[in-house]
Parts: sequence; structure tokens; C-alpha cells
Amino acid sequence: MSDAFFIIAFSSALQYAAALLSLRLLVDSPQQRAWILIAAAVLVMAVRRTITLYHLFSGDLSHPPDSHAELVALSISILMFVGQCAHASKN
Repeated sequence: MSDAFFIIAFSSALQYAAALLSLRLLVDSPQQRAWILIAAAVLVMAVRRTITLYHLFSGDLSHPPDSHAELVALSISILMFVGQCAHASKN
């Protein structure tokens, strides 16, 4: 497997975890609508990453992943997850 597969898999896992943390914050926050929208957005991003991962795993290389774009996506996933953890730890 290529490095892109592991980058996308790790990025997807972080996005799913961030979505779960967002949902966990729903009970503790007066801004429930905002957290619902954030959780939905992160979940959609995670599903998109999972689709990319599936195409890569199945050997569909009609749109091969760009390593620079995947590193940017991984950075975004890490920032989302860390941000959700930081906010969750404040509550």
C-alpha cells in the first residue's frame, strides 16, 4: 500500500473522532445547533475521506491522490481533532 493510503486512513479516523467529540459536546453546550452543524460537517468530511480511501484500496486510480493535498487534509484533521479535544476538556 502507498503512503497515501495510511495518511487518508489516519485522517479519516481523526475526523470520525472529531465528529463524535462534537456530538458529545451537544449535551454540555448552550450552542447545540452550532455543534450539530459542526458535527455534521466533520462527519461529511470523514465520509468523503472514506470514499477516497475506498477508491485507493480497491485499486481505482483514475484520480490518484496528490500527496501534498493529502498532507494538507491530514493537517486539517489533526487540527479539528485537537480543537475538539481542547474544547471538550474545558467543559
